[in-house]
Amino acid sequence: MKRLIRFVLLTLGYLVASVKVAGRVIGRALRKSKFGPKKTAVFGVLAAILAVVLSLTVATPARAYTEGTRNLTTVSLGGQGGALNANPVSCPANTVIKGFRMNSSTDSSVYFATQLVLECNTPNPDLNGLTGTNSDVLAFGSDPGASYETVCPSGAVAYGIAAKTNKGSNGSLYINDIAPLCKNIVNNTGATTPATKPTVQTVNQSATCPAGTFLVGIRMYTGGAIDGIAGLNCASYTFVQNSPTNVSIAHTNGNTVTVSFTDNSYVESLYRIEVLDAAGTTQIAYTDIAAVANINGTGSATFATTAYPALRCGLTFTARVTALNNSGDATVLNSAQITATSTAYSSCTTS
Repeated sequence: MKRLIRFVLLTLGYLVASVKVAGRVIGRALRKSKFGPKKTAVFGVLAAILAVVLSLTVATPARAYTEGTRNLTTVSLGGQGGALNANPVSCPANTVIKGFRMNSSTDSSVYFATQLVLECNTPNPDLNGLTGTNSDVLAFGSDPGASYETVCPSGAVAYGIAAKTNKGSNGSLYINDIAPLCKNIVNNTGATTPATKPTVQTVNQSATCPAGTFLVGIRMYTGGAIDGIAGLNCASYTFVQNSPTNVSIAHTNGNTVTVSFTDNSYVESLYRIEVLDAAGTTQIAYTDIAAVANINGTGSATFATTAYPALRCGLTFTARVTALNNSGDATVLNSAQITATSTAYSSCTTS
């Protein structure tokens, strides 16, 4: 919701500014143009449309994440016939696999896969869902079409592969049917695995990326078909959070100290509010509060001086506010923080 609200506000701001600029341009052109008012007006309208299109493009919020280094994880799905591909077939940078389109031979002795497309998609700026625009990558053969699609639920992406590999009657292992194993990228929680394609099968093999990473490509054994999958190309996603701003510290009659701030992050799961000594080295008090509902919204926490005497009137202390998030990359939390130092009102009295 915060991502949507911010996007709408930014879009409207750029739209209004663009229309104003376009209006001035048209006005000057009508006064000075050598082409006559009608032609000039047409040119002016075209310029205004172009300005609006550019404004909508510029208004797209920056990503709140960065893709980590891609690493190949060795796995063993299916057989090892054909030749091992030198490199994995992978999605473009900053995109992930949301599903596959796959078809296989109708020969009942093998049923091996003959067509495979990786459906790659760009995560939303806050990693909460996908943009909806695919960047498909042909992995083998030709595109079998949408009827052979197996995709993760809305908002989820692949972190592994489930496969049927012994469907044929000749006793050899091939890749017959596959489906993505799915997780929600924003919080690394599990999502429903879709049915395999090209036909619904009970899987007998599966492989996953390391914890906290997501699937961006596969390395295969191939010949006349896809014999096996030898590697999963996996990437982590680390949140890039904006620091809170406008941290303030206020006493209320000497009984309480309230720390307030403005939220600027898309993707925080909580805020940690700490009060430290004047040097900012020793923690006096802290609390965690839930994520602020709207971007640019205000968060706060209140501490009682009866519980924390070091916050009483006349003493100097520091407040620190940190945005935290349990991202898909569980080992790297890119936390953003801000501090403010305040001297409590020496004239305040305890009521």
